[in-house]
Amino acid sequence: MSDQPEKVREFIESFIVEELEIQGARNRGDELGSDEPSPGTGAFMQMLARALSARNVVELGTGTGVGTLWLAEGIGEGGTLTSIDSEAEHVHLAREACAEMGISAQRVRLIHGAPYDILGKLTDSGYDMVVVREYSDE
Repeated sequence: MSDQPEKVREFIESFIVEELEIQGARNRGDELGSDEPSPGTGAFMQMLARALSARNVVELGTGTGVGTLWLAEGIGEGGTLTSIDSEAEHVHLAREACAEMGISAQRVRLIHGAPYDILGKLTDSGYDMVVVREYSDE
């Protein structure tokens, strides 16, 4: 089997430059073994949020905050991102990453709990975009 698709992916990913704060969150994710979005995926989520002019976004699966930081930049200053993770340590590390990036707690709500349980408690039709990064029945 050819490794051509992997070479193409690596070539594409090489064009994405991440902020130092995102790199820091990614490094913490690597240390924990957390499955963080690639730079290309992060840039795509950011672009999609901007293209949708999303003001209110939900992220299921915070990880160490890599995707959270990309999305927060995509929704801009007037938007709100709600990110939910079942791992308390992930939420803590994502909160640190947001603080490092200068993103206020009013713009990014980080919630520890079972993502699908909490999703059911959020306002119906109150969100422009939902990003599902994690699936767990816990």
